[in-house]
Amino acid sequence: MIGKKIQAVLIQPGLCVQTISRLYNPVLSWPKQFFPFSKKASSTKSCIIVNGLPKSGTHLLHRMVECMHQWESVPVHLNNRLTDHIRPSGGWTTHACFSHHAVKRLRNGQLAGAHLRRTEPLVKILNAETPERRVKHLFIYRDPRDAFVSMINFVTYSDKNLKTPAGRRMRKFMLEQFASDQERLLWYMQTKVDWDYEGYHAWLKDENCFCVKFEDLYTECLGCEKGQWGATIRKIFNFLEVDLNQFDPKTFHSEVYGKSRTANNDVKDKIDQYKHIFRQEHYELLKTPHFVKAITGFGYSMND
Repeated sequence: MIGKKIQAVLIQPGLCVQTISRLYNPVLSWPKQFFPFSKKASSTKSCIIVNGLPKSGTHLLHRMVECMHQWESVPVHLNNRLTDHIRPSGGWTTHACFSHHAVKRLRNGQLAGAHLRRTEPLVKILNAETPERRVKHLFIYRDPRDAFVSMINFVTYSDKNLKTPAGRRMRKFMLEQFASDQERLLWYMQTKVDWDYEGYHAWLKDENCFCVKFEDLYTECLGCEKGQWGATIRKIFNFLEVDLNQFDPKTFHSEVYGKSRTANNDVKDKIDQYKHIFRQEHYELLKTPHFVKAITGFGYSMND
């Protein structure tokens, strides 16, 4: 039953073949590298890219950096071959642009979010310091099993996903085609059986990339409410060359927690969520070599 539903629906409902062809056309990407995303920028002599897998805490980390008030947040989200331009209303439009071209559009004093796999052209641009661009690259990762659950919760229940036609179509599809979250989750996991996780794993070995474990950051973010700075947060401030002493942890918590663009405040415990929803069929699917490699590649155990 689930298999037939997968065959009947595009992974991104509403994108026709012509649209996909237009978005991925590399000819459209090349000229854009010469035009900045925005003229608005602070005087800070670095620009920040907050990168991560979808639903791995990218927006939490982005919000944290935003609340340091050192960079101007640019309303774009970078992907390897596409750039999402975020509207003030909360929706977005998508344009073709290779990631190594998109990074060239950033300027010092700016901050952008991203879902970027590691590629050699991209690494070359990230590491190439110029008078107008010195990139500080943060990468956040999370147990993929929890990322699967978070994605299902977001597309099925969060009103924040209803600001685009694609989001509204996905909500309708999820509610009408499946009888339970377990069915939705199994469908979503099946669409990721051949997904390229290795491009994300590669950032963990990149010496110029500061990697953050979601479980550590989330726990420490909660700790800020009690007036405590955690070791991971201290290291992030240090990497970004920002003086931690000018901030109060309790105020920082109130500005960060639950305030990101995709935050789901209905879910209180965001670590090991999968243990409450996974059934035998989900665990069986995880035994495939692809998923074993996806999970262990980030340092998580299959026995957890």
